[in-house]
Amino acid sequence: MWNGKMKALTFTYDDGQYEDKRLAELFDRYGMKCTFNLIGSQLRETEQIGKDERRLSISEMRGLYKNHEIAMHTFNHPFLTKLEREDIEKQVLLDREKLSGTFGIEPVGLAYPCGAYNGTVLDVLRELEVKYARTNLSTYGFELPDKLLEWRFTCRHREPQLMELAKEFAELKPDRPKLFSVMGHSYEFKTEEDWAVIEDFCKFMAGRDDIYYCTNAQALL
Repeated sequence: MWNGKMKALTFTYDDGQYEDKRLAELFDRYGMKCTFNLIGSQLRETEQIGKDERRLSISEMRGLYKNHEIAMHTFNHPFLTKLEREDIEKQVLLDREKLSGTFGIEPVGLAYPCGAYNGTVLDVLRELEVKYARTNLSTYGFELPDKLLEWRFTCRHREPQLMELAKEFAELKPDRPKLFSVMGHSYEFKTEEDWAVIEDFCKFMAGRDDIYYCTNAQALL
């Protein structure tokens, strides 16, 4: 399935937070791939480290995300289900335009702000040719999604099942494709103990010949 492998591992992190700096470097160290879902209106030309806001600069982001995928998270991060159709379209199109112009890429995926979507949102994404969209729901399993615009990931990094699922996935010898997808926000890593959770996971999963380490788009499309 993936370069001859039946197992794939991907990460999906939202909002483009300052802590992405440490997280992306950690992923690079262990040979992992991540999809970073960015909010267009929050991109900054200069780094900001203040009491109420910590933001990476665009130039820093370009370097950090070069080995990973950049995807959409809408332009202003609203509840899409509370918007009119025209405004849903604007949120996606403006974010796509901003990310494309900033990073020189054409984003193909999206993460729903707060996981909110409905039939109208799905119709808009289809019309705008968004290839996949991630919800905020866990499956605690490894099946590929039947509906790419309603993709549910395996689990969040902060869930207690993370390492148990990691061991289960590592032991699998599947005859059909299996995907382990981890979701989170880098600002959730508040202490060294928090950071140890994701590093221990990456260390355990790294360097396995039967796992394809990839971005969301590489896993799903």
